[in-house]
Amino acid sequence: MEAITRNAEESYHDGMRELRYGRPTAALEMFKRAITISGEATLQVKRRARYFSYCGLCLHHSGGSAREVLRLCRRAVTLDPGHPALWRNLAYVANITGRRGQAYSALDRAITINPGHPGVLGDLRKLGVRRRPVLFFLPRSNPINVMLGRIRTSVAA
Repeated sequence: MEAITRNAEESYHDGMRELRYGRPTAALEMFKRAITISGEATLQVKRRARYFSYCGLCLHHSGGSAREVLRLCRRAVTLDPGHPALWRNLAYVANITGRRGQAYSALDRAITINPGHPGVLGDLRKLGVRRRPVLFFLPRSNPINVMLGRIRTSVAA
């Protein structure tokens, strides 16, 4: 059992190294291998969560479908909701797939877990502060609010 855990962790660390070197496709294979190996044993759930999160991140960079990428990252935060890096990965893929509101929610959760996390703080700065909806009594996603918000943005520019 310990050998399986060690092999899964080795694959994870190899994947992280490939990711640091800018080779997401090679990293993706390492993370998939870690998931497969860890499925053969009852590993700590938190370890498996990391494998899923980084697998999703690399899948995006390797041209995977947005749906599958988000599924993997969401599964990771479900397995380990107390890990800010997993929420940060979810925020990243949510933002690049056009789900900015989900990105904010994920970063908000990450900053609640670790208020001083420099990566999360930087990501929040990059996303910027959202303005209040024009009609505050309607949901932000209401088509009227969306249209008025776009008009407000174009007039301000």
